[in-house]
Amino acid sequence: MNLFANKTKLKEFIAKNVHYHRHGGNLESIDKYLNSHMQSSLDRLGLQFFPNNDKKPVSNIAEYLETYYQNNNVPRGGYGQPLPGKFSTDPEFRHQALYEKRWINVLEPSTMERFTAGIGPVGPECSDKITVSKGTYEEKSICVENSNNYMQQCNIVSV
Repeated sequence: MNLFANKTKLKEFIAKNVHYHRHGGNLESIDKYLNSHMQSSLDRLGLQFFPNNDKKPVSNIAEYLETYYQNNNVPRGGYGQPLPGKFSTDPEFRHQALYEKRWINVLEPSTMERFTAGIGPVGPECSDKITVSKGTYEEKSICVENSNNYMQQCNIVSV
């Protein structure tokens, strides 16, 4: 199978990928991914976040912090600054959830979600492929001409 038969599509894919990585797309997507796990991490640890001088906890800490940093003059979007509020409950859980009182350690699923979030554009797509260990860090895909014939033949693949 000639993977390079359509050089135009391959060049388009490479240009998309270069643009994505040179313009911070991978960092932005990982930032969004980690932020999406903030509230569920606090929920799993039984923690609530109370903004400064507030007696009511926020329902979504990621949304609250984004709004806070947009509306307040905080250098570098808050990195390196203490979080603008306090956490409830047991100090042991607070210690596990926070790093130097500046950011939240999120609990992530043991899947490829984080890797997939940061990898950027993937392609060009194969017309037929075989995937092993789908949804794990070990996932591998192999482009083949005909997956039915491929499984009946003796093939050696090295990546």
